[in-house]
Amino acid sequence: MNFRDLLKSSAEFENIITQAQKNNYPIHVTGPTESVKAHFVMSFLKEIDKKGFIITYSEMQAKKLFDDISFFDKSAAVVIPETDMLLYKTESADKEAENNRMEALVQIA
Repeated sequence: MNFRDLLKSSAEFENIITQAQKNNYPIHVTGPTESVKAHFVMSFLKEIDKKGFIITYSEMQAKKLFDDISFFDKSAAVVIPETDMLLYKTESADKEAENNRMEALVQIA
């Protein structure tokens, strides 16, 4: 029995799936440990056959979750790099960061 099968036998997971199938969004899930989050997200998205959008509290957390999800499916995740906050006007903004964000958006479109 794999993790996805264990989730499917859970009443809570079935309730989340039912809410998603009824388009009752947003769905907020709390409780999974760091090591379970990626597996939970992948199982949920595969079960409802949709794409997801995850917001985290830091770029470091986003990269860790990206690595964990990529372990299950190399093409299933992208990271949109954070925007640099500049408190002054600059003539030479970082075009590489802007290009990386645009490439990430193109991949999820």
